[in-house]
Amino acid sequence: MDDDSYIREDLFFYIQVGTVVGQVNSVEMYINGIISAYYARSDERSHIVFTSDILNGLVTLDSKISLIKKIALGVELGFSRQNKSDLYKWKEIRNIVAHGVPINTVTDGKNHMILWYNDTMYEIENLRDEFYQRQTRLTDYLKSIQDTITRLNSDK
Repeated sequence: MDDDSYIREDLFFYIQVGTVVGQVNSVEMYINGIISAYYARSDERSHIVFTSDILNGLVTLDSKISLIKKIALGVELGFSRQNKSDLYKWKEIRNIVAHGVPINTVTDGKNHMILWYNDTMYEIENLRDEFYQRQTRLTDYLKSIQDTITRLNSDK
């Protein structure tokens, strides 16, 4: 493989990682928005302060998932095993792409783009595919929570 091919492969890898990072980050922003809307209600200033001072710095991902569960049950939408599984898999993939070390390996002439995280290697294509399989279902669930909160807040 010549230098140009390696550069193209590396660039392709970083684009793939960046795409997954963007998607997992958008889910986290969605989650933050739901939690803020539920606890800060319709007061825009409280919503901004709550998000910047509390959610972005003090609340762990596990706590955010617990809050989403509490909110979903509070607005009577339920929280299934599938919802829990989707949220915890989102968290796992988010941590891998956020903290994993990118490694480009070649085996039998084939380029493998992996992330090394917690003593485990993850192929970026597998992570991307696994996340995308769950993303629509997860965002539909989060949207239903958000819509319900919006409706409840406007009724007050």
